[in-house]
Amino acid sequence: MEAPNTQPKPRRHFKMPSAFTILFFIIIAVAILTWLIPAGQYSTDKAGNIIAHTYRTVKANPQGIWDVMMAPVNGMVGEGKTEGAIPVSLFILVIGGFLGVVNKTKALDDGIGTVVRKYKGREKA
Repeated sequence: MEAPNTQPKPRRHFKMPSAFTILFFIIIAVAILTWLIPAGQYSTDKAGNIIAHTYRTVKANPQGIWDVMMAPVNGMVGEGKTEGAIPVSLFILVIGGFLGVVNKTKALDDGIGTVVRKYKGREKA
């Protein structure tokens, strides 16, 4: 007869959620706030500056499930009044890829090391 397993279960450590999970929870929280916080706006001048003491309430626009699900798509592609974030995202991806290649090949480290060796002893005090 086998002895029962007496080893304690390993403790599960907290694992940080991904950035997408955190952003989705933020979108849900903001959508819920559209149902709780009254809508309002300030008047602005021709340059777009807010005019003091002109706050007034406006018709609420509470966000539903469809709005929450479409928020990432509208944020990337854009909609009628807004421009999408695809150019910015593409720029970040390209720069991230460039830095990843440079770090992996140690090209920047080698370049700095070469400059340091070349000018060693010529430092300004």
